[in-house]
Amino acid sequence: MIGLAGLGTGYGFVQLALYSMLPLSVLLIIPFVKILTTSLTIGSGGSGGVFAPGMMIGAVAGGAVGMVFHTVLPGMVPLDLVPGFVVVGMIALFGAISNAPIAVLIMVVEMTGNFSLFVPAMGAVGIAYVLAREETIFLEQVQSKAESGAHRGEFEVDILEAILVGEVMVPAPSVIALSPADPCTKVFSLISTTTHTGYPVLEGDRLVGIITTRDVRELLAGGDLSRPVGERMTRAPLTIHEGRTLEEALRVMIEHDIHHLPVVGEGERMTGFLTRTDLMLAHTRFIASSGRGRRK
Repeated sequence: MIGLAGLGTGYGFVQLALYSMLPLSVLLIIPFVKILTTSLTIGSGGSGGVFAPGMMIGAVAGGAVGMVFHTVLPGMVPLDLVPGFVVVGMIALFGAISNAPIAVLIMVVEMTGNFSLFVPAMGAVGIAYVLAREETIFLEQVQSKAESGAHRGEFEVDILEAILVGEVMVPAPSVIALSPADPCTKVFSLISTTTHTGYPVLEGDRLVGIITTRDVRELLAGGDLSRPVGERMTRAPLTIHEGRTLEEALRVMIEHDIHHLPVVGEGERMTGFLTRTDLMLAHTRFIASSGRGRRK
């Protein structure tokens, strides 16, 4: 039973706790088992929510407190009151770890239809929220699958870690660049003739911005196409050094949902340009040259 408590949503155990059908020994152990499995899932980037585990941990912990009081003071805390501890535990724990005490308080009381617990639940969630401060479980999740140990294999980062940006990037002399004074009509012309979707904006060899189809898309709806690129470009764009690995470049692209990365060297001078297509081509070439991916 305890092993099953660490798997799935745990709603069944919440129901059992509400009916006082779990012994005290089980109620004391289940929260630690569920905390462990939830931490491993969320911390590794595996797929899993935090709502159901949070509610289940709070419910079982509250039930354990209620059963302890019932065991020590059966006259003052009869078994019929233990479900109240379960509800209050749910509200207090998840309201604190989610930094949403009022929302959780209203939601859980509405779910149970027992408004007689509103005052004790309000006190419990208030104390829990103060103790938790501004810590929240949502910030403990990894930012993206690229940083997840559970999903890293999907990106073949073992290959990308062995390749430097400078080995794959398009060198600066071969990069199609724009000037801040160029009209936006030139961007549309380049898109139609080169099929590229992003262009660095340079003053000399110094990177001052980047302009992509996202930046100029709204101009198609009646904007002034003669406006200079400098007014539509993204200033201070994200960049990467040529000595970094493709794994690091991929992580930046995924985290910020971008497809282009200007490559800079000393003095923030642009030395090249990197796209997601370059990453995929490098990955494919590496596999082909090393023999990986061939059927044995």
